[in-house]
Amino acid sequence: MTAVTRDLRAAAARTDATVIGQRWAEALRRRYPADAAKAIARDFGCEVRTARSWLAGQAPRADALALGAVLHGPQLVAEVLMPEATRDAERRRIAQAIEDVGQTIDELRRRLGGTA
Repeated sequence: MTAVTRDLRAAAARTDATVIGQRWAEALRRRYPADAAKAIARDFGCEVRTARSWLAGQAPRADALALGAVLHGPQLVAEVLMPEATRDAERRRIAQAIEDVGQTIDELRRRLGGTA
């Protein structure tokens, strides 16, 4: 492996860690809006300093990510590692909710005598 290849791989790894860290921080902030660092430290059994570093964008270790899945469900891991899948699922959920509301409106109209 050449020095250039090593440098490129190292840069890619840093970028991945940065992106993962940012997503992790965002996911935690959504779940812990108040007193986040203390609540995260309590739930994850880590130091407040560690929780603060996560909120600042430090990527979690695999064990913390796995514990996050236990504490908050696999959706947390999906948000961090596969945000595009999470967005697609959210779009499907919203589309289904809109369809459900439309069906409810149609049913209510029928009950009221078919007015449109």
